Amino acid sequence: MDESGDLFVTGYTITATNNDSYQTVKYRKSDGTELWQVSLDVSTGRNDRTIGIGLDPTGNVLVAGWTDSATNGVRLPCGQIRSGPPESANRPASRNKQ
Repeated sequence: MDESGDLFVTGYTITATNNDSYQTVKYRKSDGTELWQVSLDVSTGRNDRTIGIGLDPTGNVLVAGWTDSATNGVRLPCGQIRSGPPESANRPASRNKQ
């Protein structure tokens, strides 16, 4: 949760086509409204999964996870989503809802 009590959740979807991707969502404390969503799908045909989420002292959302790679096995990326609107997120691919 951030200072205002809004909640951040991260997780992943499992697909039959071996193309798992993960999402991070921010919900408003007062009524549970989805404020924004950021999705990550590093590459088609690869699995991307989250393993942790946290906030830094300035309110940025930090998401840790992994993605498998055809050449290197598993990579462990860590992404930062700035505390502002979803357009300010640092990520390779995304889908936002405002």
